[in-house]
Amino acid sequence: RRSSPPHPRELCFAPGAMALPFLADACGAAVSALAAANAFIAAPVRGVLASLSQASGLPLSQVSFLVATLLNCPIAAATRFLPKGSARHAYGTLSTLGLLTLAYGRDVEQFVYAGALVYLFMRFFPRHCGYLTWGTIFSYQVYLHYERASEEAWNAGELDFTGSFMMLTLRLISIAMDYQDGARSKGRST
Repeated sequence: RRSSPPHPRELCFAPGAMALPFLADACGAAVSALAAANAFIAAPVRGVLASLSQASGLPLSQVSFLVATLLNCPIAAATRFLPKGSARHAYGTLSTLGLLTLAYGRDVEQFVYAGALVYLFMRFFPRHCGYLTWGTIFSYQVYLHYERASEEAWNAGELDFTGSFMMLTLRLISIAMDYQDGARSKGRST
């Protein structure tokens, strides 16, 4: 028996019984952190963004997106001052979630859930994860465009998360298909 707790990397690739609770805890922690950030950071920031929106005459969604895009450059540049490894990964994750929250508000959860679902597909169904991702995430994206009436919002000058979610969908499908191809080629090797 092991006396010390397993390393987080071991939990990610542990047998199926360990991976699911770990992933659920990680997603729950991310959503809880976002809720706390919303209460203490986002509310005052939203007030400043609303003032900028009123002063510029642009919709709030465009101002939020613009500010998040402009903040991305200095936040990304700060990465090189961090030590390689876990610190950079944590910084990258938190800064990405923070910028997405600034740009899209609570809809950032859609990004977290989509990534978690594809991770589950890759973990439990490596030989079919690409097809599963195509069938679920792509279909969900099409549904979101219909449900959110994205085209009408875009024509009115509003921005929502579905545009960025399209890019995430392409990335998730790409990585899942690559992972599936790798898993299938391993099965054929001797």
